[in-house]
Amino acid sequence: MQIGVLGMHALGAAVTRRLARQGVAVRVYARERAALDALRQQGGIAFSRGVKALCQQLAPPRQLILFVADARLLAALARWIEPGDCIADCAEGDLRACVARAQRFKARGALVADLGLFAAPGSEAYGFGLAIGGEAAAFERLKPLADKLGVEGGLLSAGVGAIHAGPPGSGHFLQTLQGLLLESAVAGSAEALQHLVQAPASLASPPLLARVWEAGKRTNARLELLCESYLRLAGGDAAPSCPAVDLARAARTATRAAAGYLEQLRAILRERGYGA
Repeated sequence: MQIGVLGMHALGAAVTRRLARQGVAVRVYARERAALDALRQQGGIAFSRGVKALCQQLAPPRQLILFVADARLLAALARWIEPGDCIADCAEGDLRACVARAQRFKARGALVADLGLFAAPGSEAYGFGLAIGGEAAAFERLKPLADKLGVEGGLLSAGVGAIHAGPPGSGHFLQTLQGLLLESAVAGSAEALQHLVQAPASLASPPLLARVWEAGKRTNARLELLCESYLRLAGGDAAPSCPAVDLARAARTATRAAAGYLEQLRAILRERGYGA
């Protein structure tokens, strides 16, 4: 198996090293010198001098992983994409940009999937969880790659190492959702622990409650906006059931319920004169 990689960051470097250790011939073009230096000691990785060289040095039909959303690099890549090529999009950015990239490369005849990567300590050695968004044909084409990249121990054969998450944008959505939930959980825990150490009684104080309300309001708004944006892209109320759509609907319901509790907290704070 041969994989081309365009762009690089810390997670991309971990993915690239894992593929190389799994016996995949990896060829990379990126401008991020620090990330590239971290790859040079790993065997099985070759380096190209540009996007054109990267594409020409891969045997068709090509498989590429994107870790970059730079407009100039993507424009250069689009010129060299041919029918039958397959692109796994791991670039950062919002959902609309992810779907727009998929449409751009599909217009060139490529199969395109967005790849949500779920990393934990040790993922480079033991594998990543994968949520793949896009058409079924792209998911099928990426199964050999997922087998190399995903969690070891037979999980793929059990259907839990890599999932077809839904239409374009679904893998990106699930990865973003996980990151947002983790961010809010860590922030909330840190805030609570800080005040618990200072004075346990402060956990019920109006100033702390006001900060909790503000933090909860911001997190809730971000979660609901993310779910609404994804569901609109997936087809709105008519979007067929799939893992990402089902989770988005459940998360949206939960955030709306939480908003009700937050409003009750806000009313209490107003009664106490804190004006939240």
